[in-house]
Amino acid sequence: MNLINTAGWQNNWYLLGDYGKINVRADAVASSGFTVEEYFEKEKEWNENIVEVSPAFGFTFDISPVATEKSNLDAVNDEFGASIGNGVVDPETEIPKYIERLEEAGLQKFLDELQRQLDAWVELQE
Repeated sequence: MNLINTAGWQNNWYLLGDYGKINVRADAVASSGFTVEEYFEKEKEWNENIVEVSPAFGFTFDISPVATEKSNLDAVNDEFGASIGNGVVDPETEIPKYIERLEEAGLQKFLDELQRQLDAWVELQE
C-alpha cells in the first residue's frame, strides 16, 4: 500500500449509517485474498447463514416509568464512572461504594422495568 495515497485517511465507517453502502477499495479487499465480488459474496453468506438475530433486536426502552431512577443513576455514574474507569482511584474501595450508590439510586427498579418491557416486547414478536 502506498502511504502517500492514504495519508490522513480515516475509517469512520460507523458514522455513515448503513455499513453495506460503504465503498470498499479493491486493494484493501485483495489483501484479504478475495476479489471484491468474492468479498461481498462471503459477507452476504455470513449475514444470511451465520448471524443469529438477538431477540432484543428492534426493542426500544421507554424510560418514562423510571425517569427519576435514570436521573439518579446518571448522577451516580457522573460521580464515580470516570475515576473508576480511568483507574485513578482504588477499585477495591471505590467499586463497592459505586455499586452501593447505584442500588440506592434505584438500579433494581430500573432493571426490573427494563426487563418487564423487554419480556413484553419479545412476547409480541413471537
